Amino acid sequence: MLYCPGETVRIFAFAFNPFKSPREADIHFAMVFPDRTLRFLPTLATDYQEGRISFVMPSDTSIPETPLFELVTGDAVPTGSCTLYAAMTEPGTLDFIAPLWTASFWIARPLNRAETDLSTHIRKGYSGSVSSVGKKAS
Repeated sequence: MLYCPGETVRIFAFAFNPFKSPREADIHFAMVFPDRTLRFLPTLATDYQEGRISFVMPSDTSIPETPLFELVTGDAVPTGSCTLYAAMTEPGTLDFIAPLWTASFWIARPLNRAETDLSTHIRKGYSGSVSSVGKKAS
């Protein structure tokens, strides 16, 4: 997925508990930005404990897709490849209770005026015409 300047990256999550008893868990969301900084969501904290979300999942149930975080791209957001990580752990620990989930996306840099001028993308010096079968017309 590619996000352009001014677009919003929306992060959603869902969960399910197929077991017959409630399940306590912590979920951690972390994003690695193109400049290699690691931030924990939803607060953009640098300490994983501050980004932890604790919850109890009722038995034999699911939580529908729920919006968790939005990031508006722009001047303050580094451009390039980002990776989002999500981990579900035992409460208060880093012991995984589900596989680590990842997703990658790109944040594009703003185009400058020269790049948005289509005339710079037109091949120079060609003055002939091309027929419908791809040969130069006489």
